[in-house]
Amino acid sequence: MPNIYKRTSLERAKWTEEQLKSAMSTVKDEGLSVRQAGKTYGIPRKTLERRKKEDHWVQILLSELHMKTDWFGILKKCKKWISTY
Repeated sequence: MPNIYKRTSLERAKWTEEQLKSAMSTVKDEGLSVRQAGKTYGIPRKTLERRKKEDHWVQILLSELHMKTDWFGILKKCKKWISTY
């Protein structure tokens, strides 16, 4: 007789997105440690660390994109394009 599979994984994400945002803003703005914010808001430390790391890279990429973009060149091309029609 075959074994009956019973899922044994834990329930995930017992916190709300609002709690996560509050914890991340506390870490950023007030300088609270990730470990302490995790204990305070009931969110795993690794989740907060991962979100903090992802946010860091997004900010770096956006700033690099902004610095590398030639906004005046784009506006000149748009002006030329609009004036031809």
